[in-house]
Amino acid sequence: MGDEQCADLISEELRPLECDLEASKGLELLDTAGVTSAPVVDDNGVLVGIVFLATLARLRQVEELEVEDAMITEVISASRESSVADVARLMARHRLERVPVVSEDGHLRGVVSAMDVVCWLADRLP
Repeated sequence: MGDEQCADLISEELRPLECDLEASKGLELLDTAGVTSAPVVDDNGVLVGIVFLATLARLRQVEELEVEDAMITEVISASRESSVADVARLMARHRLERVPVVSEDGHLRGVVSAMDVVCWLADRLP
């Protein structure tokens, strides 16, 4: 698992949420996708936060709430050049199910999930 990059593990399937999306719609999208969190991007596709299903569910009664109001802005992310080992360590150290992958200028390029890492590792076992 040494120096191999996480670029091949990036999952494009998880659609990011936009800051100004209604929180109730964000809740619906996460629930439908069966995920517990999603990256949040601005109008330019730059990663600005992460929002959790549990937070949106707790705040569902608040009117006129947007995803931006419920997201956390301290995001642990990786680059396409990050090694698989480094991404796995980030996940273990911070107990993360997924790590957003961003370009040098902060644009979201995808997400690597813990299952992506497990599948990658399983493919390399004898």
